[in-house]
Amino acid sequence: MTRFKKFNQHDAYILGCLNVNPIPIQQHPIHLITWSKPLLGRVKLNTDGSCLGNPGMSGAGGVIRDMQGSVLLVFSMNLGYGDGTKAELRVLLEGIKRCKELNLSALDIEVDSQVVLSWLQKNRCRIWYLEDYWEEIQELIKDMDYKLSTYLGKGMLLRIGLLGGGQEWVMRNGEIRRILLLCCEV
Repeated sequence: MTRFKKFNQHDAYILGCLNVNPIPIQQHPIHLITWSKPLLGRVKLNTDGSCLGNPGMSGAGGVIRDMQGSVLLVFSMNLGYGDGTKAELRVLLEGIKRCKELNLSALDIEVDSQVVLSWLQKNRCRIWYLEDYWEEIQELIKDMDYKLSTYLGKGMLLRIGLLGGGQEWVMRNGEIRRILLLCCEV
């Protein structure tokens, strides 16, 4: 049945004559999600992985910003077939690698995966087939000054080109350059 937005007494009368029961619209609460700048001398890495089905085709993206909130680097990638947790872990690994490449060591990491956040807090990965990614993350962050947090709200980060081939935006000297990444279809 078609859902409606506006409904008045005349509409109710007509529907009643036709023996049609209207279906009320369910109201969904609006959650305000804010982003805060990192403290002086730090950068913030926000990451998000996504999956069409779980498992299914997956992709991920991230953004690195400085203490003024200026974008230093934005990236996205096609991850092929996988699950949501793998996408979240892989994008975190990629984001940390990008920070290392930019010689950034004071890092505020925000992820939207409670699972990955709890693994980082407890220093333990709980899925055997993700152990290689986990160990690489642990090796990269051991010399970094990092803080962990989460923002809940799936799909709040970047959805540009995540599943259809990757794209990367790099901020250099105030100029944003777009780089198309070649990805293989699975």
